[in-house]
Amino acid sequence: NPVAWDILDKIDPNGDKTKKFNNELLSQIGLDGEIFFINHLISLNTSISRKNIRHISLVDDSTGFDIIAPSLTDPTKNMLAEVKTSTRPGRYFHLYLSRNEARVGSINNNWYIACVSSKNSKYSVEGHLLFDDIADLLPTDNPPSAKWESVCLRIENQYIRHSLP
Repeated sequence: NPVAWDILDKIDPNGDKTKKFNNELLSQIGLDGEIFFINHLISLNTSISRKNIRHISLVDDSTGFDIIAPSLTDPTKNMLAEVKTSTRPGRYFHLYLSRNEARVGSINNNWYIACVSSKNSKYSVEGHLLFDDIADLLPTDNPPSAKWESVCLRIENQYIRHSLP
């Protein structure tokens, strides 16, 4: 509900006090976003079929990406899509990124974050982010004995590339 999110932003702008973790709900939102994204890819390019798309996260969630699919701009190349689904309206796209996802993005130039929004159970693809778009936002291991494992990123919508590779 956008009104509830607006109230939450006013009483806790940094989200420090209001974070409630519901793994089952978050997993379902993520899976629904991935399925929507696959269907969206197929709708954009009729030469792409389900057999050309591999939904990797259903089999292995440790690869650092969710979906392997042909690039929309060059179908001879595959893209590694890490789908992030946000239910929070507003001028920011909120997402959680694991260290492994960031590592995979840093070493694969065909990796990207597919930004999917869900508002009132209606999904839409907002666009994508490349690793270079988020690299400066990632934490560092300082001191080296302390390692980060996941990060919450808040990306202004204007920085999302409103297309897909």
